[in-house]
Amino acid sequence: MVAIGIADGATLVWVVPTLSRSFGMSTGDADTVMGIALVIGGLLGPVIGGFAADRCLNSGGAARAMLLLASLGALSGVLGLFALAPGAVFASICLTAFILVGSMMISVALTLVTVLLPNELRGFCVSVLSVGQILLSFGLAPSLVSITAAEIGGSASVGIALATVCGTASVISGAAFLFGREYLKRCPPQHETMAAGVSFQ
Repeated sequence: MVAIGIADGATLVWVVPTLSRSFGMSTGDADTVMGIALVIGGLLGPVIGGFAADRCLNSGGAARAMLLLASLGALSGVLGLFALAPGAVFASICLTAFILVGSMMISVALTLVTVLLPNELRGFCVSVLSVGQILLSFGLAPSLVSITAAEIGGSASVGIALATVCGTASVISGAAFLFGREYLKRCPPQHETMAAGVSFQ
């Protein structure tokens, strides 16, 4: 979840300059594209993610939800390369899908936190995740793009740097959820008991 937060934070700060420099959009057009992407992703992502989380938990348990998250992480890694798209329209579509997938991942992951963790750890976990996302997504992520761009060619390389940060963070997130799935498969009795509702008693 923190890795996805890094990708989202980098996108929020750098997408408008990237659309302007890499695709020749005016600042107004780039702001409009970003606004539409945030509205679509912010509204549909949690709805679709919550529905998908329920279906996974009902049909295959937490391990299936983890597999969904790993798959979404891989998809997000591809969509995170929107700054390298061949045209402005394609880049805008990929950006919207990227934010949508990220919102879905956060929704599914928060559902798993609620289902898998016992009462005494649930609030602490959410607090740690919130602090980590705030510090890294808004404190570290924009600087990562700047540093990467400076290393590979300066301000003209912001698009490549943004794609690198977003793609890498998304893949790391997917790999972490895949690792979590393997852990759940090795320890099924405990987690199946929690998923059945014992942790809420």
